Amino acid sequence: PSGTRLTQRPVSFETASGHGEAASPRWGSGAHFSYSASAAQLATRVVRLSLRHPRLGVLPDSDLGACEVRLSEVASGPIKYDLPVLDAAGAPRGRLVFTVRMIQKCMLAVTVPWAKATMRSLQRHTSVASQEAAHRERAFSLSAALTMESDECEPMRIDFDAGSLRLLDGAQVQISYDTSPLPHRPAIEAEASAAAFAQESLHLVVRVAGRRQSGPV
Repeated sequence: PSGTRLTQRPVSFETASGHGEAASPRWGSGAHFSYSASAAQLATRVVRLSLRHPRLGVLPDSDLGACEVRLSEVASGPIKYDLPVLDAAGAPRGRLVFTVRMIQKCMLAVTVPWAKATMRSLQRHTSVASQEAAHRERAFSLSAALTMESDECEPMRIDFDAGSLRLLDGAQVQISYDTSPLPHRPAIEAEASAAAFAQESLHLVVRVAGRRQSGPV
């Protein structure tokens, strides 16, 4: 719907005045509510839609009736509803057709407990010993970041272990790290919908002494 708003309070929509509007009013707007609840609470909470008709002068609006849907049904049931509008006495006053959809937001804590980077050597030396000495003096680090629903989380940086450096054939260098022995693993924290898992990604970047390296990770 057009005009979607994020809110925690009741939202009112008004129909445009004109011929036939009173017989079958339509609304083209929507609202987005943010709510946190347990699975048990979903069974006792409802989405309630009330119909009111304005009266002339200082008279209060006339309550025509209301309909409601439990959040547990919204979470697992259909998204389109055609429900009777009941007045205070329980008598039907009409029907209301509307769409409501629930999107689950998940709190994520993503860790990278182990990584190994293989890349082309930045320098060529005459001996293996001189190559190892040159590379061990450099600072190798891995930056990991998540992109979730158009937002990129704050990157997490982990330094590679200089003692794991290996020189391979073809001027290749390999280095790795392992955070499993750490009491508190560094993690990226993010909030995203469950639907975002299929289309969002984790970005890993290897940097050497302030320079970005492109290579398989």
